[in-house]
Amino acid sequence: MTQILLNQIRDIEKYWKFPIPNAYQNILLEQIQEHLIYEIEYFDEHEQEEIYICFYNCFDLIERNQTYHIQTDEPHFLMVGQQGDLGYFISNHHNDLTLYQLDLGALGSRSMHLFVTDFRSLFHI
Repeated sequence: MTQILLNQIRDIEKYWKFPIPNAYQNILLEQIQEHLIYEIEYFDEHEQEEIYICFYNCFDLIERNQTYHIQTDEPHFLMVGQQGDLGYFISNHHNDLTLYQLDLGALGSRSMHLFVTDFRSLFHI
């Protein structure tokens, strides 16, 4: 299965035109794998509530980014997860571990909001 996942990651890189950060590749390969839904529970201290973020597996990434025209409106970002109308994104900056958040209705018209500075913390890595 690992080779199939690696091939799919290469397809995502071709689509996005940027390399997938090694840390995120490891999450795709070791944690998310082929799970249809990979949900992370996170306590949002600002809103004082639990939120549940669904992270996409590598087979759904291209389709989800195409559906929302992410590369048209935000070509330097890849949507990796979603919580309702909020998208969660990584950037194409080398070794950037930041996870960004933006309302999907605001794509291309607002700046990305920093969600966490190291997305690995959500996966307890």
